[in-house]
Amino acid sequence: GDVVLLNSSDIDSTGIMIDKVLDAKKKLYASINKGEKTECDGCPFLEFKEWGSFDDFKINKLSFEYHSVCNLKCTYCSDTYYGGMIEMYDVHAFVENLIDEDILAENSLIIWGGGEPVLDKNFPSHIQLLVDKLPRTIHRVITNSVTFSETIYKLLSEGKVSIFTSIDAGTEETFKKVRGMNKLYKVMDNVKKYASVNPKSVTIKYIFTDGNEAIEETIAFVDLIRKYKLFHCNFQISSDFKEEFVTNMDLVLMVSMYKMLLDIGCKVVFFDDLLMHKLGNFSSHAEESFKLELKKSGIEGVLADKDNYKSVAVWGAGEQAKLLTQKSMFFKHVDIKFFVDSTPSKINTRYLDREIFHPQILLESEIPIVIAAVQSYSLIYQEFLKLNINEERLIHKLIL
Repeated sequence: GDVVLLNSSDIDSTGIMIDKVLDAKKKLYASINKGEKTECDGCPFLEFKEWGSFDDFKINKLSFEYHSVCNLKCTYCSDTYYGGMIEMYDVHAFVENLIDEDILAENSLIIWGGGEPVLDKNFPSHIQLLVDKLPRTIHRVITNSVTFSETIYKLLSEGKVSIFTSIDAGTEETFKKVRGMNKLYKVMDNVKKYASVNPKSVTIKYIFTDGNEAIEETIAFVDLIRKYKLFHCNFQISSDFKEEFVTNMDLVLMVSMYKMLLDIGCKVVFFDDLLMHKLGNFSSHAEESFKLELKKSGIEGVLADKDNYKSVAVWGAGEQAKLLTQKSMFFKHVDIKFFVDSTPSKINTRYLDREIFHPQILLESEIPIVIAAVQSYSLIYQEFLKLNINEERLIHKLIL
């Protein structure tokens, strides 16, 4: 979750407050290392590591959520994200301050959320400034696509951004029920326009929640993707973050959607990390019980068969890799030979007691490959294609 660094009374309306933010970050860092109680207690991402000095500190990931103005009201959202609050500080000055202080890493990840980011009339100038001044930054825009953005369209065509849009329905009735307005076809039209210039940078999400958890809706959603010819986009399957666990019946629906999307020709389909966190550790009995539920529903051949693999290489050495290897049925039986990752700082180190190599090593063998990533799945897949590796080596079947 998000940890508050500055309270509203501490925020400088001028936007010139990088020093304040960094000071608060340093205090939090120091408290964690002293073993003091902090809002970070219990976070699964905390780890023991040599983090280096704050004198060389660079921001590698920055998420902009500076307003909560939105044109939808989704059932799974909260007023934190659609409450109608406008920004409390000069965002453009803040962005300029980031650049002037040289505090952003050259290849930092910048996420634009909200509310709905494109409803801010100054959004185009904010994102364009960062793209122009720091061209190696990676930008992700979390947009509901109700309002078409010429800026997003342009930056997509230039390969400068990727977008994520939740659809969560296959019919107008369900879209209105889950997302609060009858805008399904307007959203689909806009997503199609975005995908027309750069489909590999468009991710379509389906968040399973109360109101859309039905096989009829799953079928309708896949039919919608076929109708709009969005086969080359990325598809992220998730669940309501308010729900602590995923039931077997809901998981059957999710697996059904996964299979249906592959069956119509979609190449990049994945379960996200939020969903993987909620899946229990499958015992042998639970595994057999779940497979029986799939069979009863007429779903066979979608799960990766452990009997077909002795060992694999895993592409991605991050949290998703840890989740897969520690929780999935597949990796209880299949050995990881090594990891590959393009991140320079990870190459020639170890992760989960395995070596990490540059992806080029995959050209030296015929070992099967598993992509372990969520937001970076598409980027890894594109890199995989550029290496001209036989596509049959990539395990497209679902690993649970």
